[in-house]
Amino acid sequence: MRYKCIPDYLPIVKMMDKNLEENLMEQQHINLYKQLHAQDVHYGTTSIRWLPLVQHYVADVNPDSILDFGCGKSILIERIKTENDISRYRYDPAIAEYAKIPVNKVGMILNIDVMEHIPESALENVFEKIRPLSEKVLFIISCQSAWNMLPDGSNAHCTVHPPEWWEEQLKKHFRFVEKIALSNRKNALFVTWRVKSHFTVRHKILRKIAHHLINLFCLFIPVRKWRHYVRDKFDPLIF
Repeated sequence: MRYKCIPDYLPIVKMMDKNLEENLMEQQHINLYKQLHAQDVHYGTTSIRWLPLVQHYVADVNPDSILDFGCGKSILIERIKTENDISRYRYDPAIAEYAKIPVNKVGMILNIDVMEHIPESALENVFEKIRPLSEKVLFIISCQSAWNMLPDGSNAHCTVHPPEWWEEQLKKHFRFVEKIALSNRKNALFVTWRVKSHFTVRHKILRKIAHHLINLFCLFIPVRKWRHYVRDKFDPLIF
């Protein structure tokens, strides 16, 4: 008697092969970041520049615990001031001591300068890791190429898209997503909860003035690369 069950399993086998291939590519990408962290002691520390902005949204949530998802070597989570003592956790698959997600549920997740480092094919897996951990996630995503290059010669920001594209991706995975306007389109900020305390009109006006002053100052910097560097350093301070 001849069985015809094998063809029925072919779609499942193909799916398993695809998942295996994607997991292998994701691990290879993580290994590149491990090498970059080992080569550059300062790499993975820049999220601290977003501290004033992060502080505002942490105060809005007032969580009992925070997870810095994709923390790198940053001290951001240590610098955040809260009214009460809270639990602070870190996760980054490219850092040995933070390579495992240490908690099943937290009051809030910070995802700062992370998603642009994730290959587009792996984004869905990362979103599915984040979503069950907390309903309140702060995303800050770079929408431009990075200064750093990976050991294989590729740009460290492998997934670069405008804010609207990222908003569309987030809405596939979170019930509520709000895009918060920043001073430029080089970065995008999203929250997955209804913010109680938005910035005031006065703050927005001052932010625009500060942004124009930075642009004016940059006109006197002759080298284009240096101009971009100055903007990258100061724009987060005026968000």
